[in-house]
Amino acid sequence: MTLPLAGIAASYVLIAVLLLSLNLASRWHWRVKAAAIVITTAFFGVCYLSTTGLIGWPSEARVPEHFQLHWATVVEPDKLNGLPGSIYLWIEGLDENNTLAGMPRAYRVPYSRELADRIGHAKERIEQGADQLGTARDLQMPEGEPDEDRRLAGAPRRQDEPGSTGDPAAFIQHKPSIEFEDMPPPALPPKQPL
Repeated sequence: MTLPLAGIAASYVLIAVLLLSLNLASRWHWRVKAAAIVITTAFFGVCYLSTTGLIGWPSEARVPEHFQLHWATVVEPDKLNGLPGSIYLWIEGLDENNTLAGMPRAYRVPYSRELADRIGHAKERIEQGADQLGTARDLQMPEGEPDEDRRLAGAPRRQDEPGSTGDPAAFIQHKPSIEFEDMPPPALPPKQPL
């Protein structure tokens, strides 16, 4: 068991002990106490299953502005089944001196043919031994884009579409514009005289 899962299990045990001690000291009817125990136990199961479902999934957060691309996978859209395509990036953020900052992380971005082509070229350069510098900036999808194209691009449903969340910002999709180039050497600090 990993440390985060052990921490979650320990917090479940602590909450259960607190609930049981409060139930022993309270003057509530035994049915209320039993219902509280059953509901809390069911919540533990739901929370555990939800948490384990998140482990290892790529982030849909904003891609860092400057990063090193370690690898990528392109999943083409499936028009037959109506599945949007995705691009999965394994990247590591860079600081202002082009040195690695942090740990590698997986990201998912919406599919676009242009980005898939750039990724294919970047992967070829990686295989040739050239590290790839990525630069990302967010673009907002145009308002007039047809709904079918929006759905295949991975955009959330519009507010007036069936299955929409009703959130006015739900149809706003930030689509990153990502460019790749060979990684320049890191900028080293100036040398100090001895």
